[in-house]
Amino acid sequence: MVKFSNEFREKVVLEYLSGGGGSKLLAKKYGIGSHQTILDWVNRYQKYGDKAFNVCSNKEFYDGSVNGHTISDSLFHINPEKYLK
Repeated sequence: MVKFSNEFREKVVLEYLSGGGGSKLLAKKYGIGSHQTILDWVNRYQKYGDKAFNVCSNKEFYDGSVNGHTISDSLFHINPEKYLK
C-alpha cells in the first residue's frame, strides 16, 4: 500500500534538502507519522534521484512459471515409479 504519492514524497524531500525545515518539523507539518520516514525518503532520493519513488505495480504476481515452464510441466516429466520403490 502506498500512503503518499510519488509527487508528495519528492516535494517533501526537496523542501528538506533546500533547508525548508528539519525532518521532525516537516513530519509534523505534513502529517507524516515519523520523521524517520522523511530521512528514508531523502536517502532514497540521494541514491536513486528522480526515480527513487517509482513503485512497482501491486498487480504483478508469480504465475508459477520458471524459465517459461510451469511447475505442473516439470511434474509431468517425473517418473513416479522411480520414487515408489
